[in-house]
Amino acid sequence: MAVNGIGGQYSSYNPNAPKEFNNSLDKDAFLKILVTQLKYQDPLQPTQDNEFIGQMAQFSALEQAQNSNMSIKMNSANNMVNKLVKAKYKAEDSTMSEEYIGLVEKVMIKNNDVYLTIDVKGEKYDVKLDDVSEVTELENETELIYLMNQSTRASNAFNLVGKVIKGSYLKEETVDGVKKKTVEDIEGSVENVKINGASILLIVNGKEVYLEDVKEVVNKNMSTPNAFSLLGKTIKGSYVVEETVDGVKKETVVDIEGIVEKVKKDGASVFLVVNGKDVDIENVKEVR
Repeated sequence: MAVNGIGGQYSSYNPNAPKEFNNSLDKDAFLKILVTQLKYQDPLQPTQDNEFIGQMAQFSALEQAQNSNMSIKMNSANNMVNKLVKAKYKAEDSTMSEEYIGLVEKVMIKNNDVYLTIDVKGEKYDVKLDDVSEVTELENETELIYLMNQSTRASNAFNLVGKVIKGSYLKEETVDGVKKKTVEDIEGSVENVKINGASILLIVNGKEVYLEDVKEVVNKNMSTPNAFSLLGKTIKGSYVVEETVDGVKKETVVDIEGIVEKVKKDGASVFLVVNGKDVDIENVKEVR
């Protein structure tokens, strides 16, 4: 007689699967063992009073030891507030751990364990106290304020990615064998953020702009889809002509008017091709 398989929510047994062991015996497990022992004791030979008292004493000692251990860990964690720590962090959806250095903001108990909330360049991470490998005490209050400000600055910088800014950058060039540095104005979309020590740099049109040199965040962000809507329309704007005169590169802004022939995208920049010239969409002044 054929027998059909049994359906239902049953997990299959795998003898080769790794076994999970828990070497720690907490007070709850100890209490369960004690209750089970009392429940199934031989009524003709019950547990003696002195044995029961001894087991309760062990239970009490275990509970006190665990409470004392938690108290010690909490004190240790609280002493790390406003200090720099290096710790391992593993996201819930990840199997890999990463090492972070951040400023400890607060302490909390989660899942019967002690956690620190650390600030890493504006991002918050909850790390286990046991995963902290290094603690650095700040020398003075000024250093603490600086680090807190640095975290805020980094957060502000990352919020500018994709936005158009006006600012300036330092242009380096060699003229007649002499290195020269000049401050140049720049406008464009923030492509990326770089943190180099205490300096925070925005990447705009391939140039590095210090966060402190941003003068304005422009409330215009013409995207590629919007650019395609200009195809076949007449626009007024300007484009840049680059030429070399006596070995020196010069850039000249030239006005232009014409029909948009096609759209080009170069990195974060969008260009309209008008009369064969590339017009940055940010330089469009009028659409007709």
